[in-house]
Amino acid sequence: MARRVCGADRGSLFLVATKPTPHLWSKVAEQAKPITIAWNQGIAGAVAATGDALNIEDAYQDARFSRAHDDQVCACSIE
Repeated sequence: MARRVCGADRGSLFLVATKPTPHLWSKVAEQAKPITIAWNQGIAGAVAATGDALNIEDAYQDARFSRAHDDQVCACSIE
């Protein structure tokens, strides 16, 4: 639903897992394999670690952004 509200082509929901070590993983990654992210890695990790919502205009300009997952699913986070 959030994907539709934002007008995005794709979206992912990251859940926090605590075992064996804290990390994030995608429960829903449309047209993609599940993604695992180390705690406090990237933008999603920063949100999870701080609890603060972020609205980032250009993810590629944010030092926390990792393009690895875009490359993995042949996607672009922005146009």
